[in-house]
Amino acid sequence: MLYKSFGSVDAYRKAVSFWQWKALLYFFLLAALSTLSAVLATQKVLDRFYDTAVSPALEQLSKVKISDGKIKIEGGQNIEMKTADGKLFAVASEKLLEPSQTKNLMFAFEKDRVTFYLPEGEEMFFNLGEHEKILEGKSVNALFPPKDILILVIMPLTCFFLFVLPMNTMFLAMLSLAAYILSRTIFPVLSFAECVKLALVALTPSIIIDIILVLVFGFPTQGFVYALISGGMVYYMLRMFAKTANHPE
Repeated sequence: MLYKSFGSVDAYRKAVSFWQWKALLYFFLLAALSTLSAVLATQKVLDRFYDTAVSPALEQLSKVKISDGKIKIEGGQNIEMKTADGKLFAVASEKLLEPSQTKNLMFAFEKDRVTFYLPEGEEMFFNLGEHEKILEGKSVNALFPPKDILILVIMPLTCFFLFVLPMNTMFLAMLSLAAYILSRTIFPVLSFAECVKLALVALTPSIIIDIILVLVFGFPTQGFVYALISGGMVYYMLRMFAKTANHPE
């Protein structure tokens, strides 16, 4: 289906008519491919970010330990971790940070917790007390995985679950709705569920082209190009469904 999605009417018809659980599996396959594209596009950036920002930050965090479930810093002063161009991305503090201090941060060690700051203002934190025994007196930088594990395993999984799955779900929902509305005038026999499967397969060319662009040119496909390719494929297939229904071979 990955290559037949570029225009095989028969392949689209079989997917729309007969796929059930296979549609769900195919959705996760496309999500995995989208994640691969994102990882390829950001690999060099992440690698450079680790060497110029994360590695120096880990050196700074060697001064930070956990005692009685709370952060203890040599000298007691806050530690600010910055990128090579001077942008603050993490802080270690023996006190809870004020909201004004957390702007643009990726994470912070504060008082008795480590807080991760997610897109859209969301936060996720873990109490440090339960990690004290694991560290066995070591500094908190021991909590961080090696570079290869972080970039090749943790980052792709984070990208898959926090970004790709929600984005692909939203885009599939929008494309499915568009396909259903178009089908009412072009090929009205399709149900909404069948339009969802049509839209799902129509996402494939955009994702494949995105991976090719990343491999060849180093940059991903723009969102509006995604919409044009996938929307165009939905429209083309609806027209072909209608044509072959009216003039079967």
